[in-house]
Amino acid sequence: MIFYVPIFLVSLIAGFFLGKRIYRKKYKQEVSNVLNCLFIPKTGSNLVAYTVATHKTPELERLINSFKKSNIPLVVLGFGCKWQGFGNKLLWFKEHLEKYGENNHIALFVDAYDVLCIGQEQEIIKKFVSFKKPIVFSGEKGCHPDTSLAKHFDHINSPFKYPNSGTYMGYSKNILEMLKNISVKPHEDDQLFATKYIIKNPLLCAIDKKCQIFLTLYNVDKSELSIEKKLRVFVKKFKARPCVIHGNGPSKSILDKLF
Repeated sequence: MIFYVPIFLVSLIAGFFLGKRIYRKKYKQEVSNVLNCLFIPKTGSNLVAYTVATHKTPELERLINSFKKSNIPLVVLGFGCKWQGFGNKLLWFKEHLEKYGENNHIALFVDAYDVLCIGQEQEIIKKFVSFKKPIVFSGEKGCHPDTSLAKHFDHINSPFKYPNSGTYMGYSKNILEMLKNISVKPHEDDQLFATKYIIKNPLLCAIDKKCQIFLTLYNVDKSELSIEKKLRVFVKKFKARPCVIHGNGPSKSILDKLF
């Protein structure tokens, strides 16, 4: 009986890696149908928001309603499509811009299930232009998923010095160029590839290190923030009122208070 245990474990491990290989090979070859799964509102706006969401949840409804309240059009990519991994966000966004993004505009990308917009269009555009860079990423307190890349951001004097790919914005032509230069598979981590792109292209990308546009809540204590009467978040350290809140940490409960 004792001889069967090692054999079972070896078979189990071999089966796991074989299954993983088949999974990745399948998704590498699979063609996305995301372009048949779009909801594009009619708009003449200079700022258009984008997200990737394969299914409806209360969190997605909250995101949609927050952009409606801010009077900013939101394009939902991938609705009804098969989710393969975080790489889908980059791939589907690129696929959309290649087909529909011929008119250059300011594109704002946000994650679907843990983000809120609480700023208005002109405020967001004004803050974006002030960075004087074609692409601006939100900043956060941790370097994920590869902590070895943290050294590349040591020169930034802020706790929010590491990029987060859950919220970013830029001119659509520049974002499309970035997405074309990022070789990612559906199952791979979008933030890793975005971080490497930022490191290689410092003249094209800025990090919102003072939470002017974006606030990423990872490892942020509630004592660092205050909620004002008009349901705006005030970041005490920078005296900033960010426009887009990303609840990717324990403090995400603050989203429920805002919307």
